[in-house]
This record gives sequence, C-alpha cells and structure tokens, in this order.
Amino acid sequence: MDAPLTRAKCLSDSLRRNNTLTALNLVNNNLRSVGVNYIADALLKNKALAALRLHNNKIDALGAQYIADALCTNDTLTKLSLDDNFIQSDGAKYMANGLLKNKTLTTLNLDNNNI
Repeated sequence: MDAPLTRAKCLSDSLRRNNTLTALNLVNNNLRSVGVNYIADALLKNKALAALRLHNNKIDALGAQYIADALCTNDTLTKLSLDDNFIQSDGAKYMANGLLKNKTLTTLNLDNNNI
C-alpha cells in the first residue's frame, strides 16, 4: 500500500471515532478511488464532520460511488467539494442517487469533472 493510501486508512480509522472535527481538507492528496473508499467508510460512522474538501484527488466514477453510498446514510455532512477530479457522467449518476436519499447536504461542488 502506498503512502497516501496508508495515511487515508489511518485517517479513516480516526474519523470513525472522532466526534469533534467538523471540517476536513484533503485537497491534492492523490487519494484516488481506493483512498476515498476509506474516507467514505468513515462517513458512515462519523457524526460530527460537516464539511469535506476532496479537490484534485484523482477520484473517478468508482470513488464517486463510494461517496454516494456514504451520503445515503450520513446525516451530518452539509458541504462536499469534489472539484478537479475524474468523476465524469457515470460518477455523477451515482452522486445523484446518493443525493436522493441524503437529507443534510446543502452544498456540493463538482466543478471540472468532465460531467
């Protein structure tokens, strides 16, 4: 496992148990979809995080699916930034499905994803 993925897994483990952090900026960390899967998994359990920035992390449609699945049950995230990734139209479809079930997200940025 490369360094960004190892750090993403460690961060995810901490986020699952954290109940105070409300904003997390992970811009430019080369997480890719594998790394964002760890973060999405943490969103299933975290009850404090309100803002998450994942700009420019090479997240593709699969990564968007991981995030969308987490949005279905997450009830604290209000702002999500996914600009400058590779989500494209398939990933946008996953995000749309996740948004149908999410009741808290008020701001979503998908700029520069070739949608």
